Amino acid sequence: YYNKKQITLQNTYNKEVIKAQLEIQESTFIHISQELHDNIAPLIVLCRLRLASYLMASHSQNESNINEADKILERCLEEIRSFSRNLNSNYVNENGLWNSVNLFVQQIENIGKLSITLSYEGDEKSLNPKTEIMLFRIIQESLNNVLKHSCADKVILLFNFKQNELELNIEDNGIGFDVTAALNSSYKNGSSGLQNIITRVKMINGRYYINSNINKGTLLCITIPF
Repeated sequence: YYNKKQITLQNTYNKEVIKAQLEIQESTFIHISQELHDNIAPLIVLCRLRLASYLMASHSQNESNINEADKILERCLEEIRSFSRNLNSNYVNENGLWNSVNLFVQQIENIGKLSITLSYEGDEKSLNPKTEIMLFRIIQESLNNVLKHSCADKVILLFNFKQNELELNIEDNGIGFDVTAALNSSYKNGSSGLQNIITRVKMINGRYYINSNINKGTLLCITIPF
């Protein structure tokens, strides 16, 4: 009895620690996003302006090198702005969950490793800001896990709006994993991508279901009440 109680207390403690870590993480994300937007991006813009000015005054033999450097800086600026948007939860609140997820999906597909089918069923309903942010982070974590671990090349991301709840399905055609072993490992270690997802689901009073079979892909189903 004592050991069982001790394990329960340890699990509760681990969950509270993870919850606190996620809250700190969200605050840190916002801070980094603002730093990128306010300080780093303007420096790249200034550098591009200086290159354009130099190009106008330079000889033609330098033109191709300057143009190439400008293209690299332009790509850097796009990546920084994209990274900043993904970190900043205010972007989700301002643009809505669907638009934010759609943009993130495009960014993942641009990597060239995953084909993602994004769709929804039912009548789209507004969610409270905290729920939208948590769902966005869950989707980010899930797709990043698919990229890193699943060896999948296809993902189906479905929003199913029902009368009193939203059902979110994320399904891939990857190599799958042992769900029980992964959950036990995440509880033992106190933190993992999977544990972060579960903690976020519980923070918005949701339910989750994971079905995965070796070499038959993985389905993550999350249900959130309105």
